[in-house]
This record gives sequence, structure tokens and C-alpha cells, in this order.
Amino acid sequence: MSTLIKIVYVGKKPTAYDNVAKSHKCWNGNGDVQEVTPDQAKQLLKFPDQWALADEADREAIDTPSIVEVKDEDGNDVQVQATELGKPLEKMTKPELVALAQARWGKELDAKKSKKDLIDAIEEFERDLEPVAVVG
Repeated sequence: MSTLIKIVYVGKKPTAYDNVAKSHKCWNGNGDVQEVTPDQAKQLLKFPDQWALADEADREAIDTPSIVEVKDEDGNDVQVQATELGKPLEKMTKPELVALAQARWGKELDAKKSKKDLIDAIEEFERDLEPVAVVG
């Protein structure tokens, strides 16, 4: 499980909802602090007029590339860098497709399935589901 990152609202509104990273968090005015995942924090921090790190000690967790651990089609553990999950689906390997489904939607896919089946499942997730994290 990831460490949670404390984010402080620095904007001017009396209430701020996270409509950026989809964390479902609400800040009660300037100075309020809420905890989000590192990936959600990365997205929020792209808007420095609205959100900031509450604790600079969390900077390392934000700057460290995320790794998603999955099983390949032979059942071996594979570590996939989150930075690899932003490329076109057709250019991804099976472990990268499995990692994308896990990281973005919290869904487990079987790497033994064909690449086409994995891509079809991800395209269905994109159409029908809200991401649980922004990756890639």
C-alpha cells in the first residue's frame, strides 16, 4: 500500500473539491489538509495556486517514479515503471497492460490472455469506469 501524502489547500475558495485527481477529497478552505496517494498528489501539485505539499518531507515520495508489480504470462513477478503506462496501448507489453489496469482502475487482468483481449478490456475500462489513480 502506498504512503499517503498530505496536501494543503492554498486557494481562496471556502471549499475545494478535488476535480483533478479524482481523490473524492474536499478541503474546507485555505490551510485545510487532506491525504491523497502519491499519484493523486502529483496531479494536484500541477496547480500550485490551489494545492501544495503540507510536508516537504513527502517530496521524495512524489518525485520517485511509481512501480507497479504484476505477474507476467508465466506467473513471474514483473515490475513496471508507471512512466511506461502513458504510451499507446498497442505499443505496450502484456505486463504493462496488466499494470495499467491495476494502477488506473484497480482491476486485475490475466497476462495469459491475448494482447488484443487485454487491450479490449482496457478500452472498456476507459469507457465505463472512473480511474482510481492517474498514471502515465
